Amino acid sequence: MLADEFNPAKHRSAGTYLSEKLDGMRCLWLPATKGLNTKLIPFANRDKKKEDNNQIATGLWSRYGNVIFCPDWFTTGWPNRPLDGELYLGRKSMQTLMTVVKKLEPDPTDWQHVRFHVFDAPNYRQIFAPGKINNPNYVKMIDTQKNLDALGIDVKGLVDYDFDQTYRLLKRDLQETNYLKLHEQRMLPFSTKDALDIIEEEIHRVTDLGGEGLMIRHPCSMWTPVRSNMLSKYKKLEDAEATIIGYRAGLGKHLGRLGSFHVRFGATLFDLGTGLTDIERVLSNDASEWAGRNPGELLPLDLVNPSPIFPMGTVVTFRFRELTDDGIPKEARYLRVRITE
Repeated sequence: MLADEFNPAKHRSAGTYLSEKLDGMRCLWLPATKGLNTKLIPFANRDKKKEDNNQIATGLWSRYGNVIFCPDWFTTGWPNRPLDGELYLGRKSMQTLMTVVKKLEPDPTDWQHVRFHVFDAPNYRQIFAPGKINNPNYVKMIDTQKNLDALGIDVKGLVDYDFDQTYRLLKRDLQETNYLKLHEQRMLPFSTKDALDIIEEEIHRVTDLGGEGLMIRHPCSMWTPVRSNMLSKYKKLEDAEATIIGYRAGLGKHLGRLGSFHVRFGATLFDLGTGLTDIERVLSNDASEWAGRNPGELLPLDLVNPSPIFPMGTVVTFRFRELTDDGIPKEARYLRVRITE
């Protein structure tokens, strides 16, 4: 289940659950898969890893259908039911976490510091809801019964709980371990003004501590494997400026057009393309012809005025969440040409 961007005019805030958004790795605990060969698991991602068809599942899965190779002791004592959550190493530790969890041979010392924060507890019928997963890293048609049969799951008698019911049951029944934690949720007041005041207070508190943002969940929402407006994320964004020093040719639907600016931000160079309109992606005739022949490449500097709207050296304002360890803005989005007085 993925989140919408929070819009106070669009999304409910009064009486919702509020929690800190973790900067970790989203994953599912599916105990019925633990110890099985992945070639026997229909949903397992084997699209680009044919050499890994004989992997043994640990029970932990990435959202792209890949096995997460944790030490066996990491999941000891975990419940015999699915859990949705996030592997987490702490604030501002995302890149370190990814180096830990992506190893095919897990390092026990590194995993000692990882925690699985539980957000929800969907049942297998909800997890394997029929549909198509269409992601560049994972393309799969999900057949509910095929997955249930492969795992020996009987869904008779299963009850679908809403989030409020699920959280209360988890608070009562979940046995936490050294590595399994129920992620804290706070119910907001049933007054929109009071709820929004608390959200604003919390976003500043969390981001000042180095956190990523907030999650807001409708108490009556049901877990579903799609992006839902019943779950929203709220991040505090920063504005900054960068100088255009080049242009990158577009791909796919932007073939023959501007894919992104190549910009200088302080001492850092990166590509900025998200947020551009179709009109802003128009290139000169010569530049468009070159871009059509060389998708994804930086345009030659000897092309004259390749972008009629954004001349070389234009300073643009963009919005981003935070910087990576290498100083590159995360989730950078073009906003406008710098406004001058």
